[in-house]
Amino acid sequence: MTEKTHAILIRGSEGEIFSKLKKVLERQGIATSIVSTPQEALRQFREEEDEEPLVFTDVTTPAGTWAEVLHAFEQAHIPVIVVSRTVDLNLYIDALEQGASDFIVPPFIASDLSYIVHNATSRSTVSAPNGRSTPSLN
Repeated sequence: MTEKTHAILIRGSEGEIFSKLKKVLERQGIATSIVSTPQEALRQFREEEDEEPLVFTDVTTPAGTWAEVLHAFEQAHIPVIVVSRTVDLNLYIDALEQGASDFIVPPFIASDLSYIVHNATSRSTVSAPNGRSTPSLN
């Protein structure tokens, strides 16, 4: 990763999980922000265009579901990782089939997250070789 990664966590009802995830990511040198809506994430990405964007979203957010978040960012080739409190095989398969970069559950292990972040940002670079576009959130 040549650019610095900036992960934005779109928090739902599981705020405690996202606080833990934020700590693990920051220990790895990843700039991290917690927001409540995709619109807030979009504003931050526009302000920090020199950073490699990455979104972590709760299964359910105040603004809707993980699928709506995924759809909002897919046209901009910004990778989205779905975070759930529990393992749900059907949800896992559904998320990956709809284009999520990954699906994770706690506990968050630093080495695993490092691998997941690297893979997600590497894929977004390949899928958007001419730079990223700005997602539209209708």
